[in-house]
Amino acid sequence: MKKKAPGESKIGHQIIKKLPDNIIEYILVIFNASLASGYFPKKFKSAILKLLPKDGKDVTLPQNYRPIALLDNIGKIFEKIINSRLRQYLEDNNLYNSQQYGFRQGKSTTHVINMIHECIKHNSAQGFKTAILSKDVQKAFDTVWHSGLIWKIHHRFNLPMPLKKMLTSFLHDRLVKVKHDNYISHPFTPTAGVPQGSALSPTLYTMYTYDLPKPHYNDSMTFAYADDVTHIIRAKSTKALINKVQKGN
Repeated sequence: MKKKAPGESKIGHQIIKKLPDNIIEYILVIFNASLASGYFPKKFKSAILKLLPKDGKDVTLPQNYRPIALLDNIGKIFEKIINSRLRQYLEDNNLYNSQQYGFRQGKSTTHVINMIHECIKHNSAQGFKTAILSKDVQKAFDTVWHSGLIWKIHHRFNLPMPLKKMLTSFLHDRLVKVKHDNYISHPFTPTAGVPQGSALSPTLYTMYTYDLPKPHYNDSMTFAYADDVTHIIRAKSTKALINKVQKGN
């Protein structure tokens, strides 16, 4: 386990590594009971939100801080177990968007770069000009709409019922306290966002964006890596290419 700040319980990774076998067995009982029932323990859903300033940005503006959720370390272990099962199920049942290369086993930025390079070579060989249009989703994790994601979990993906219930439970009734310097806010329940710092969040984000509409660029290809989307657009002339990009068709 990586050395990271503990959540509200203050149970650090060094303490967990030294837990006696009988305590580990109790934790396993809790994990197994939760998995069987589809219930994510409430204590694991409490987070302290730490605001980290972005490099070189004006720290007087709220948007220039990156929120990191300090989660319970035992809960994070449980999240990794759930995420491992979820990712395997999505891969085995072809439930990932084929254009998504981020947060997937055996996929990397290298794959995307190679695909883009091959597209450009292929277009050039056929006498086409190529444009690359890159998009980045602002505050991607922070703006995930809980109700929309829960609807997709239940209706877009043919997940086993315990897994549906578990993911719904994970999103429901989360408690967050914001920490800044030595001050901690009163707890509140967010209606949007998946916690940055959770093993489940990247996978949930790919599920949330699974059915994003395709761009209206004729004769184009799209590749996504997490929240970064790249469109490869081609045309016979530079003028036609610029016109296609500007008009979106």
